[in-house]
Amino acid sequence: MKNKILIILLFILFAIPFSAAILGFCITFMWLLESLLGGGNFIYTLVALLGAILSATYPATYIFALVKTWKNDKITAKTFLPVAHCFVAYIYLVLLLGPAR
Repeated sequence: MKNKILIILLFILFAIPFSAAILGFCITFMWLLESLLGGGNFIYTLVALLGAILSATYPATYIFALVKTWKNDKITAKTFLPVAHCFVAYIYLVLLLGPAR
């Protein structure tokens, strides 16, 4: 029973970035459309595409981890895939924004 409660609490915590992922997808999708229709360069388009992919795949990562954890009824490395996904997105944002001045 304790394990189920911990799993539920973890996945409630992992659901917090959902709104940021949806907002991020909308923003990067518009950015991608601007670069494709506005004649942006290749690197600009590639960065926008990578951002759209990162933000669009968070819900799939979350659902995959939730199903695998719920089915096994124990916490494994797959449980923390949403955290790894958020970490990769964070690194992407840090590289995108560049060094702080």
